[in-house]
Amino acid sequence: MGTLLSYSLYSSILLSMLYLTYKWVMAGENQHRYNRVALWLIYIVALTALPAAEWARGFMADAPASVPMAEIDFEDIMVSVADQGELVAPAQPLWITVLLWVYLAGVAATLFQTVWVGLRLRRIISRGEEAGRYGGKIVVVTDDGGIAPFSWCRYVVMSRKDWEEDGSMILVHELQHLRLRHWIDLLMAQAVGVFQWYNPAAWLMREELKAVHEYQADGAVLESGVGARQYQMLLIKKAVGHRFTSLANSLNHSKLKKRITMMYNTDTAPSRRLRGLALLPALAVAVGVANLDVVASVIDDTALASFVADNGDDATVAESVGVQSVDEVMLPPAEKPDDVTVGETVTVAVGDVAASVSSDGTSCEPAAKPVEESAGGRDVTEVPPHEVSETAEVVAAPGDGVSASASSAEGKVAERRESSRHTDGSQPYTVVESKPQFPGGEKALLQYIASHIRYPQDAYSDGIEGRVVVSFVVKKDGSIGDVKSIRKINPSLDAEAERVIKTLPTFTPGMLNGEAVDVWYTLPVSFKIKKDEIKKDDSIKEEKTTAMTRSLEKVTLYQGNESRTVPYERIKNINPNLIDSINVIKNGGRPEVNVYLKSV
Repeated sequence: MGTLLSYSLYSSILLSMLYLTYKWVMAGENQHRYNRVALWLIYIVALTALPAAEWARGFMADAPASVPMAEIDFEDIMVSVADQGELVAPAQPLWITVLLWVYLAGVAATLFQTVWVGLRLRRIISRGEEAGRYGGKIVVVTDDGGIAPFSWCRYVVMSRKDWEEDGSMILVHELQHLRLRHWIDLLMAQAVGVFQWYNPAAWLMREELKAVHEYQADGAVLESGVGARQYQMLLIKKAVGHRFTSLANSLNHSKLKKRITMMYNTDTAPSRRLRGLALLPALAVAVGVANLDVVASVIDDTALASFVADNGDDATVAESVGVQSVDEVMLPPAEKPDDVTVGETVTVAVGDVAASVSSDGTSCEPAAKPVEESAGGRDVTEVPPHEVSETAEVVAAPGDGVSASASSAEGKVAERRESSRHTDGSQPYTVVESKPQFPGGEKALLQYIASHIRYPQDAYSDGIEGRVVVSFVVKKDGSIGDVKSIRKINPSLDAEAERVIKTLPTFTPGMLNGEAVDVWYTLPVSFKIKKDEIKKDDSIKEEKTTAMTRSLEKVTLYQGNESRTVPYERIKNINPNLIDSINVIKNGGRPEVNVYLKSV
């Protein structure tokens, strides 16, 4: 449902900007058919711009169509692990949950109102009396004198009194609505209104369509020979009565003054239709607004929204180790390795080190994992025992430093790495009370990366695989900064991992003492090529080589003034030191190969 809300927000921005431009430059022109087409184009562009952009982004991705999509594995990042190994994701911000529920409640209410109006229309039509058929259209009269004439689908409905007094003029008007299928426009407008119920432009667009419909129907009545003053008096008389604003065209549509004024206006000059080109820069402005950081972050956050605001497992995991106020944070690289003790910050070259916590939370014991590589420093193999009232997990990412810290019931502990700074000189934190949270949790973060990352062509062709570890800072405003690879395997893979990290939407920032702070974040990304794709690629190369070999049945040998043609297999027996040059000529069919030997 979060995707629906995100799509609705994006399309509403485009719809609003395009509607305002239409209202400014086109609404007052006497070019009703042209304006109707313009309104439809506004709907189409606003509703398809985002899907079209996503399709284009995928089509223009770095990986060409000839290269199969490689398998990209992602390791779990920045998670707490319960006794049974259960992963705990951070909570979704409450405002996103509230926004999603409010939006869906509005959709449900608007949809209910639409269905109710439709059922009422059906009841009126079914209870009315058929008075005649005109070109496949059915005229229905009702004894309810309070209903204004209206048309919908293939029905023209009016009261018996209207049918007897002004039936001919009303019929011409309503049949024009049906011939031009205006009811389809209203269904479209109402559908957009349901999913953009909060957007005034969605409802104003519907009113613009209804106005254009009435202008077209009024024109048909006047062209039939009815006098303008006579028809205008009918409109004034029918300016009261029940209307069905959602789905049907009613004769007593509002804006009566504009309708009468439009009857006396001359047709707009064709050259004035060029004013519609103003919609193009309006579209560009709308796209620019939708991609502003502050706007795009909200749209991206809502895209991953779910109905639940938090993860109830967090408290369970915290209680199992006696921790309430300290979260572990994966850290950036420090300057040199050292032993790990509680309260100190050190470097681990590559590998994972964790300090286990006793069930009562009173002691901290070493639990080291093998170190895969070394950067010239000592491998961390132990954590000296230390008595604490409460303790948090000690975690190090590959290539990162590790911070061991404790928190008592009276106070909170946070550590800052002196050797790791922003490019602007400020120092981000490594341990905080509440770590940064990606909208939707860690699973949503992995899904985001999987949908945006591409296997670089050169690395894929060379069969390069491995894990890139990217370090970055989640700033106090939730934005991403200081992105860099701290474990590199290949320039292309490193650059691709960094590129995707730089596109991450806004996080919920880390918190310390009730304030947002800058916090380091580390993300390992593993690139792996599917084995079946490697075999497939090798088989294709082998087939091409075999095909080329088969086409070279014979070659021509030249030595001095002599030449002779020999089977292709014979050249394998020639000493390479005797070959002066080889000339291959492509004539559209089989290639012609000439081998020039050195003179003896």
